[in-house]
Amino acid sequence: RDIADNVSEGDVNAYCVVQGQEVLVAYCDAIDAQLHMARYPIGGLGSSRLVCQVNNGSVSQDLQLVDGVPQSMFNSWWRTMEDARAMRALCESSTKCVAESCALGLPWAPSGGAVSSATRQ
Repeated sequence: RDIADNVSEGDVNAYCVVQGQEVLVAYCDAIDAQLHMARYPIGGLGSSRLVCQVNNGSVSQDLQLVDGVPQSMFNSWWRTMEDARAMRALCESSTKCVAESCALGLPWAPSGGAVSSATRQ
């Protein structure tokens, strides 16, 4: 399934990558978040991680899907649902993640700089 097919016209979405106890980066495109997550070992190696989908300023309560695509396709992994809920809470409490204005095309990274195609690896 193509991620872009699941986004409604006019929606302002952000995709926040969380690892462990930290929101690492926010992207305006689910595919960029998916590429970021591909950096991590597959499966249960390393710390818990997921992508929080933010629609028009609200973090999605559905932890299983990102734009209708299973989190497993994003290389997400967590030990328990409580672990996943704690990471979602990090997204909800992150003013940068929830308030990010992807309408302006300015992805946020903790360093304060924008994540541009030149800095994506």
